[in-house]
Amino acid sequence: MLADPRVAVAVKAICAATRAKTELTVLGLGEEGVVVTDGASIWKLFDRWSAQKAEAAVPVLERLITQGDAGAALKAPLSLRRIPSGWVLELPHEISQPWSGGHGPGLVELLADLHRAGLAFRNLHPKNLRVVGETVRLIDYGADLVFVDDPRAQGLDFLQMCRRAWLCWRWFWREDLQALMRCALTADDLPELSGHDALVQAVRMRLGLCRPEDPLPARALELQPERVLVLEGGEGREAVDLSRIGARVIVQEPDPATDLSEAALIAAPFDLTIWRSGAGLMDVAAFDRLLVKLRRVTAPQGRILLELPHPAYGHRLRFAGPRVLIGRKTVAGAPQGPGERVLRRRLGRAGLRLVARHERLGIEVERFEPAADLLVLELEIVPVSQTALLIKACAMDAEALSAHVHDVHDALAQGTMPRETVLALDTRQSGFVRAHTKGDLAALRASADRLLAAGEIDRIVETPEDPLELRALNRRWFGLDLAATHSAGGAACAAFLTGLDACDAPRILHADLDMMIGPDGPGQDTLADMEAALDADPAAVSASFPIARAAPAPWTATDQGRPWRVESRLGLVDMARMRRLLPLPNAEEARAPQLSWHRALDQAVASRAANSLRGGGGALCIHPPNSRKGDLAAWEALRMAIARGKVPVVQHGHVEWTGPPEDWCLPERHERFVFVLCGRNVMPERFRRCWESVLRQRRDDWGAIVIDDASEPWIGDEMAQILAPHSDRVSFLRRRRRGGSLAGLTHAVREICSCGDQMIVTLDSDDHLIGDGVLDRLDLACREGADLLVGSMLRTDKAAFYPVQFHDLLAARGGNVWQHLRCFRKALFDAVPDEFLKLDGEYVDLATDWAFMPPVAVLARNPVWIRDVLYLHEPGVARTLARASEREAIIGRLMARLPLLEAMSC
Repeated sequence: MLADPRVAVAVKAICAATRAKTELTVLGLGEEGVVVTDGASIWKLFDRWSAQKAEAAVPVLERLITQGDAGAALKAPLSLRRIPSGWVLELPHEISQPWSGGHGPGLVELLADLHRAGLAFRNLHPKNLRVVGETVRLIDYGADLVFVDDPRAQGLDFLQMCRRAWLCWRWFWREDLQALMRCALTADDLPELSGHDALVQAVRMRLGLCRPEDPLPARALELQPERVLVLEGGEGREAVDLSRIGARVIVQEPDPATDLSEAALIAAPFDLTIWRSGAGLMDVAAFDRLLVKLRRVTAPQGRILLELPHPAYGHRLRFAGPRVLIGRKTVAGAPQGPGERVLRRRLGRAGLRLVARHERLGIEVERFEPAADLLVLELEIVPVSQTALLIKACAMDAEALSAHVHDVHDALAQGTMPRETVLALDTRQSGFVRAHTKGDLAALRASADRLLAAGEIDRIVETPEDPLELRALNRRWFGLDLAATHSAGGAACAAFLTGLDACDAPRILHADLDMMIGPDGPGQDTLADMEAALDADPAAVSASFPIARAAPAPWTATDQGRPWRVESRLGLVDMARMRRLLPLPNAEEARAPQLSWHRALDQAVASRAANSLRGGGGALCIHPPNSRKGDLAAWEALRMAIARGKVPVVQHGHVEWTGPPEDWCLPERHERFVFVLCGRNVMPERFRRCWESVLRQRRDDWGAIVIDDASEPWIGDEMAQILAPHSDRVSFLRRRRRGGSLAGLTHAVREICSCGDQMIVTLDSDDHLIGDGVLDRLDLACREGADLLVGSMLRTDKAAFYPVQFHDLLAARGGNVWQHLRCFRKALFDAVPDEFLKLDGEYVDLATDWAFMPPVAVLARNPVWIRDVLYLHEPGVARTLARASEREAIIGRLMARLPLLEAMSC
C-alpha cells in the first residue's frame, strides 16, 4: 500500500506533522483519507475533504475532543490539526479484532454513546467497526459523523443508524450488504430488518428514554391497602409510592436471615406485604423461613407480593436498561437456584396460594429477543396443608420416574399443595408382578437423586434391608414376625409402609408412579374435597382419588350396601385413624404376609372398623395397565390428553385406561388456520420471539398447537407460562418422552385438528414469521383455491433462493417444496399413508420436511408458490459432515418411493 502515491504523500505529511519516531503502518485508505499508526497512536489524514465537508466535520471532531470519551464505547480523539495537505486527526491506538457480527451489548453501548454525544453516524458498516473484548469501537471518524438535535432518539438519523447497526449485527456476512444498507434507508418492510425494532428499543432503554414497566408498584396501588410492609433491596426497581392513597408504610431490608423489625411486628397485620429481592434465591431453607414470617404478619384477607429476578431469565441474560451492559456477568445454560416450579410448591406448602403472576418484560441484548427480568407473584393466605404426597416406584420405573413425578406435581399444582413429597423405592430387581419391562435399580436411584437435587422431591426412602427393621415393620402393621419385603402375591409392602412412616403429615396422598391425573379446573380443589370428605366421616380411614365421571358424585362409604374397597394406586389416608386400626388383619403365607397392605385394610373396612370412601369430581385419575405400556406412542398421547383434561365418555366410570386409541382422538382445534409449532430445548426467549410473531398477525381466525418435544423441565414450564394467557386458542402438548417433530406434527394434524378444510401452518419454535400480514397473504391464496402453499424464507446462515417446482418432484430433487413457510389443507396430510412418513417402522426424525412435504405436494390439486419472504429460518443444529451424509441418505430413500405414492394417487 505504501507504493500508492497518495499513501506515500500522506505518510510523509503525517510524519512531518506529528514527528513520529517509529515507522508507520498503513491501516487503511478511503474516500476521505489515509489512516496510519505507530503502535501508540492512530493518525488519519483527511486529504480529500472539500471546504464544505471540512466546514461541517471539523466542529464535530473538535467537540468530541473537548467533551472527552462519551461512554464505554465511543473514544474521544486526542487532537485535530490543520496542515497544508489537509486535516490530521489523532486517536488512541489499541489492539482490536475485526467485526464479525454479534456483540449486541457492545453495539448498544456504541449507539447510546453516539446519541449522548449529540451525534449520528451515517456510514455504519462492518468495515468501520472493531471489537476490543466486549466493547465495539467506531474507527471511521470523519464527515459521516453529524450533529443531531434529537433528545428523544426518534429522529430519522438515529433510526437509520440503528437500521444499519442491525444489518451489521445480523447480516454482516452478506455479499450484498451494501445494497441492503441502501435499501434499508427507505424500505420499512425489508425482510432483513425484521426484529430491528428491538435494537432501537434497547438503545432507548440504555439512554433512559424508556423503561419496561415494573408491575409491582402498579399492582400495589390497585389493591388499595391501608397498612403496608415493604421489604425492599436491590437496584433498578421502580419505587413503591403509596402516599397518594394515604397508606401507612413500613420499610425494611429483605434479609431472610434476620427477623422483622419491632416496628413491623407492632404494626402487623398488614393489608399488603411486599418482598423485593435483588438477588436470586439460592438458600431454599431461608426462603421457607421468610415465607413463614410474611404469612405471620399479613392479614388473613391481605395479599403478599413477591418480586425477584425471573428464575428462567434473570441470571442468564443481559437486559437493556440504564446500567452499563459491557462486563456484566451472566450464567450460561440452565438457571441457577430453584426454578419457578419449586418456588411455587414451597409457597403452597407455606399456606400461600398464587392468585396472579406478573412479569417485567424487556429485551435481552445478546440476540435482542423478548424476555422478562423480574417476576412478581401475587399471593393470598390459605390454610397450611396437612397432607404429604407419597409416590411409589420400582426398578421398572427407571425410565419414566422423572417424567411422571413432574406430571403428578403439575396435576396437583392448581389446588391444595401437599406439604412434602416423599419417594418410596421398592428395591426388588426381578420377579415383578405383571412385568412390562426389565428393572434397572441403579438407573432408578440415579434419577431419584437428580429429582432430589433439583428440589422436585424432599426425601427418598427404600425397602429396608435390615431383617430386624423388617420384622419390626411387619409386627407393627400386621402383627407378623416376618422379615419380608413383599406380600405372598408379590406386592411391595415394606417400601410403601416405610414411606408412610417417613411422611411428616397427618394425612398422606399416596400415588403409584404410573397413575395419570387430570388436573383441577378453575375454582376446583380435589385434594381439599378429599380432605373434607374425611373430615365429614370420622370413621373414614381412606378416600380414593376421583375417576372420570360425567358429573361429580357424592362421597360414600358403600356401594349398594357393600363397603367400598381400599384404592391402592391413588388415595388419601388418615394416619391417626390408620394407626388406631393396627395391626391390620393378615396372616403368614410362604414366609410373607398373605395380604398386601390395602387388602389387609379391606379386612378392617369389611368388619366395619373403618370406612373407605369413593366419590368426588373435578380432577380425575386413570391407571395404564402394564399390558398397554408397551405402546409408548399411545401411552404418551393418552398422558398428554389427560394433562389437558381431554377424556372421552368411554373412560367414564373406570379407573383403568379404557378404549382403543381412536376413542381418545378428541379434536379440539376448529379454527380456519392452525399453527403447529414444535421444538425441543428452545430457549424461552427464542420461543417468545416465535410466539409473538404469531400473536402479531392481523387476523384472529387462527388457533395453535404447540408441541414441546421433551425439553428440560424448566423450559417446558416457562413455555406453559408464556402460552397460559392464550389458553382458549392454544393446545399445549407437552411430551415427556421425545418423539421427534414429525411424530408430533402427525399427532397434531390427524388427532387434534377437527376439519379437513383447515389450513395447517408449520412453524419451528426457534424461527419466526416476518411481519403482521403472513396470514393475510395465505388467506388470499386460499380464497383463490390453493390447497398447498410454499412460502419463501430468509435464512440467517447463508444467502439462498429456492425456486419451487410442483411437477416431476423426483427429477427436480423435491422441487424445494420442503422449505418454509409450509401451509397445507389438513385433508391432504390425512391422505398421506402413515408408512410414507416412516422409515424402518419409525417416524422420520432427520430431514422431516422431506418426509411429508413431497407426499403432500404429490396429492395437492392446486399448489401455489408464494414468492414473498414470510419466514425467518435460523438453523439450530450445526451441520457436520456425518450428519449431512446421514441426511442425504434419508432423503434418497424418501424420494425413491415417491413414484409409488404418485401411482396410488392416480
